[in-house]
Formats: sequence, C-alpha cells, structure tokens
Amino acid sequence: MRRVTLIYLICFLLTVTWPGFTLINRPTPLILGLPFNLFCLAVLILGGMGVLYALYRSEEKR
Repeated sequence: MRRVTLIYLICFLLTVTWPGFTLINRPTPLILGLPFNLFCLAVLILGGMGVLYALYRSEEKR
C-alpha cells in the first residue's frame, strides 16, 4: 500500500505543478458548476484523502 500511495502522490505532484497543470488548465467545460481545472483539483484532493485513509487503515493492522 505504501507503493500505491507513493505513486499516487507523485502523480498528484506532477498534475498540480507546471508541466501537468497545462493539460487541465481550461475554464470550460463546467462540471458541477466548477471550471474544469478546479474540478480536477478537487477530485485529486479527494482521491488523495482516500489513498491516505487506505494507507492508515492498512498500517493500523500491522
């Protein structure tokens, strides 16, 4: 699970910094009333919360 978390966080970092953000930096289409780039950031943050919670639960069992 640690490896999955590391891979997700590296992908998250690459997406929210310059080279990756240019791919999602569009104001349209509006999704749930949010611009596309803001919606993508919200999805990434919620995904990060899920991955970190899964890591916490898997480490708790050890």
